[in-house]
Amino acid sequence: MEVQKAIHLAHVAAQPPGQLRLADPGGAHLPVEPRGLVGLAGCEDRLTHRLSWGEKKRAALAAVLALGAEILVVDEPAAFLDGRGRRELIALLKDLGGTQIIATHDLALVEALCERVLVLSRGRIVAERTPRELCRDAALLEAHGLA
Repeated sequence: MEVQKAIHLAHVAAQPPGQLRLADPGGAHLPVEPRGLVGLAGCEDRLTHRLSWGEKKRAALAAVLALGAEILVVDEPAAFLDGRGRRELIALLKDLGGTQIIATHDLALVEALCERVLVLSRGRIVAERTPRELCRDAALLEAHGLA
């Protein structure tokens, strides 16, 4: 499936019953142009299985943005990215703004993106800190497998 079709399908799936608007696959009726926003403009006709790992993450993010969600939830967003891809992802997430929930063990990513951190252990919140406070709490990091 091509990138533009995957994004279009996400947008169509998000339409409330009875309000389905079939935007053209190029995204003419989307509230934002997600491909350009995530740096995939020009990749519309590429097959998704031929994208690099970083491009696949960007395509998935574009599909989520096409849904028009108010909260972005991502799990280990920088996993398997090289240094440049990681920096680009961090810059992209910063530029998006809004409410983001990020599940990660990557403390450098937390420091770069987060204002507030909740530490979960065995399904329970065990701490709430700023990223700076968290990174200075060696005992907490060690106790919960983050160091």
